[in-house]
Parts: sequence; C-alpha cells; structure tokens
Amino acid sequence: MPDVQPTPDLADVPMKPAPSPDEVTREEDPTGTDPENPPATDVTLPTE
Repeated sequence: MPDVQPTPDLADVPMKPAPSPDEVTREEDPTGTDPENPPATDVTLPTE
C-alpha cells in the first residue's frame, strides 16, 4: 500500500495565481457588508 497522506503538504499543492482584489474582498469578507446583500448568517431576526 503506497504512502498516501490524507492531506497533501502545502508545498506539494501548486499555488493558485493571486485573485483580483474584487475576489479577495469577497473571500476575505464573507459577512456581506453590502446593505443590499445582508450576511446569510444573520438569521436571528425577531419574528413578531
């Protein structure tokens, strides 16, 4: 049985090209600060 690692080393994983600032902002800020696009995690709205 070959030596298979459950998770490959970061050194073995080819680095992806740097994403555009737009994509970085979207990935770094998944909370959705856009007023037209509220965060999906904010589901604790009071139901009266």
